Amino acid sequence: MVLAFAPDGKTLAAGTGDGAIWLWATANMRRPNLTATLPAHAGSVFTVAFDPISGTLVSGGADRTARLWNIDSDQVAAFICATAGTPVTAAEWGRYIPDRPFQPPC
Repeated sequence: MVLAFAPDGKTLAAGTGDGAIWLWATANMRRPNLTATLPAHAGSVFTVAFDPISGTLVSGGADRTARLWNIDSDQVAAFICATAGTPVTAAEWGRYIPDRPFQPPC
């Protein structure tokens, strides 16, 4: 297992032998909270590191690839909303999720 702290010290990335990266919120170091599991590589994760300026997570694995991960959830959500196409309408929401109040994701 390989480990790296984000520049702000609030997130710990752990690369695993099964190709995943676990992201832990470390606000409470006695009880870290698993916030995400990234299916990163086919095979072991050999290295994880954070860019000290942007906070981008970099990983390298047994599959001979290097990957860049934006782990800022607000930035990721904004990117998805900007590129996903037409947003869900209230009518579509009502048709597919009738038991929940309308809350468009973007």
